[in-house]
Amino acid sequence: MNPIHLVRNYLQKGYRRAGRANNGNTMASNISIRNSKGLDSRGLGMESASYPPAWYLLWLIIAVCGVGTWFLRNFTERVDATRLVAFTGVASMTTMVIWTFTQF
Repeated sequence: MNPIHLVRNYLQKGYRRAGRANNGNTMASNISIRNSKGLDSRGLGMESASYPPAWYLLWLIIAVCGVGTWFLRNFTERVDATRLVAFTGVASMTTMVIWTFTQF
């Protein structure tokens, strides 16, 4: 059996067991997201924050450093390069966390 069919069947059975209405479609449109006051909070009243371009550049650096560290550690023997890329990623993530919690 195809892995996609296995997952689909598992999800359908899981939704039936949870007592949710299921018409065979397991997409997110079947699930109602409600907050503690019983109000539907699916996107209408929610606004996304606007971040400066440098904030997104930090995300890019963090992602590249994560993949780079993984690659260097598993496929090369360059210990110094691995440490440099890893410490760059850690410094970028620390900067991201501090900047996010202080500014936004």
